[in-house]
Amino acid sequence: MFIFSDIDECQSNSSNKCEQICVNLPASFFCDCGDGYKLNADGRSCDDINECEPSNDCMQKCDNAIGSYNCSCDAFFKRDPTDWRKCEAKNPCSSGHGCQHVCFKGSNNQATCTCFANYELESDEKTCRDINECDPSNPRHRCNQICENTPGSYKCLCQKGFELNKDGYECEDINECLDEDLYHCTDEFQKCVNTRGSYKCECEQDLYFIDGKCRGLEKNETYKPPLPKPRDPSKKEMEEAVQFSITPKNGFEWDFEKDKSFKEQMAIVTTDYCDVNRTRCALKDSRRKRRSPLSKLYTADQVHLLPGYPSNSSGSLKVAFYVQQPLGLFIGNISVLPRNTLATIITSHKSVLETAIGANISGVETLLSPPRRPH
Repeated sequence: MFIFSDIDECQSNSSNKCEQICVNLPASFFCDCGDGYKLNADGRSCDDINECEPSNDCMQKCDNAIGSYNCSCDAFFKRDPTDWRKCEAKNPCSSGHGCQHVCFKGSNNQATCTCFANYELESDEKTCRDINECDPSNPRHRCNQICENTPGSYKCLCQKGFELNKDGYECEDINECLDEDLYHCTDEFQKCVNTRGSYKCECEQDLYFIDGKCRGLEKNETYKPPLPKPRDPSKKEMEEAVQFSITPKNGFEWDFEKDKSFKEQMAIVTTDYCDVNRTRCALKDSRRKRRSPLSKLYTADQVHLLPGYPSNSSGSLKVAFYVQQPLGLFIGNISVLPRNTLATIITSHKSVLETAIGANISGVETLLSPPRRPH
């Protein structure tokens, strides 16, 4: 009998050292960061989180510090002894003077109104209006998926298949394969494989999914992998889908290999385009986010065909698809690549995409209304 002992990578002299926290796992490890820090795309190094930008919970001034932040007060104010984030007037008004939030007296001893954190003074200089940090035209939040405005603040929510990180802002993929209640594979010889926001079932090594079950190949039998089942898209993802046409020639068939090649090439050209056209792709400024040179903005796992596609129509093959945005990099709640930008990418990289699928592409168009779900 052989007894295998796990090597604690966190204690070894491995080159895969974590900058801050190393968590050992059986036959593996992962890196984490302390409070006030965020793990970089390389999965090892940590960057300080600027808690003061783009918004914060300080009533007046926010001063970022390494791994933390501090709140301070404007002139004529002092720190509230009951809450370090709030400020109270050194010379408060004897009465409210119509101020909705706070009234104080300045250098001229005149009553003046001001507001609590994440509110702004209206033109009447008395009423306070909530700042919508989730406004896509001027986002002031740190959510990497869904932002929901609340009075004086906001909260972050996650899409299906993701869960909120301990920092309350970042959404992380749920590994459904670690919990038998979260995945369902139909064959006893299938294994669960985690994917971004979901999972897929694959047959074990040397077995193939044929006629609804995993089995080995008969003598001289060949295996043709089926097309992957499309994920269930959201209404927004359907609205941002783009369609193009292929005129099949010489027995052309959109099979597993064509599907794989198209998605991989689409991810490459989308990364190339959006790296230099971040505004058009609805991505945050690259100066705010450090990315490993080996990482990609987009991968094949973010390219999805709509259910029911490809479809045959009047002698041509229609392909409709959308591209999910990279987590933490998109502006506001725009978690899918805008359709006009996607159409531009296809048109400007048409030749390399045609090479990838071995057919001519024509009729690139945005779907002005969501297609009906196939029955």
